[in-house]
Amino acid sequence: MKILQLLITILILSQIGFGISDIQIQINNAIDGLNEMQKDNLPITRYNDTLLVAQQLFDAQTALEQSGENPDYSCILDKLDELNFIKQKAYLSLDEIKALEIQINQTKNINITPVIKIYNQAQTEFKAERYEKAIEKTKEAKAKISELQATEAKIKAFYSAINRNISTYVKQNYTKIILWFVVVAFIIFVLHNPIICWLIERKIEILEKRKKSVRKLIAEAQKQYFQNNKLSEVNYHIKVKKYGEIIRDINRQIPLLKEMLGVRMKRWKI
Repeated sequence: MKILQLLITILILSQIGFGISDIQIQINNAIDGLNEMQKDNLPITRYNDTLLVAQQLFDAQTALEQSGENPDYSCILDKLDELNFIKQKAYLSLDEIKALEIQINQTKNINITPVIKIYNQAQTEFKAERYEKAIEKTKEAKAKISELQATEAKIKAFYSAINRNISTYVKQNYTKIILWFVVVAFIIFVLHNPIICWLIERKIEILEKRKKSVRKLIAEAQKQYFQNNKLSEVNYHIKVKKYGEIIRDINRQIPLLKEMLGVRMKRWKI
């Protein structure tokens, strides 16, 4: 009976192309792969956990076979395939990240901040052993570089076209442009002094109006203090002092402005 079960197991393994010794060889190769990944400083938690499961399954099925039970080695083969997949993706994502680093370092004259952000995300996915997502992020980063370069090229072409158009226009109309500048300069020269005089007069007018307003505030404070008794002596003196300082400042400014206006008016008349 045991011989028959052994023959059935061997038949199953032969149909899927492996023998028990072949599985052990593959497990040993997987262990070598783990050592290789460690040597290359790749994260190995995911790979190591899967390898432990594969080894435990192999030991369990071997024990079943030795006890005369029917072993099933197909589940081990699935884990071995998974190990090959993990290793392949680990090295592929590592290569993609290194290639992205080179491309980032060689990329000039564009703002690569968005690319750096995606690159950091790829690094995070790689360290977490989510290799498939790390590869997706590197592809996204490369696509972003291409997008930014295309945008930069369009902007340069746009400004280049504008510069060419301006240059062409100036060459074709330089006489009119010079004449226009001469006219504008003449107008500024003629109207400069009158405009300055108007501005000074306007400022004097504003100061006079402000002085009247402050005097009204002083009168109101006196009324509130002396007649209505609604203002304390302390507040009254504070307000009167503040208003007085404002009026004195205005009285200092107005004569200076009038003197400036007089000088300007003489120049204008001359």
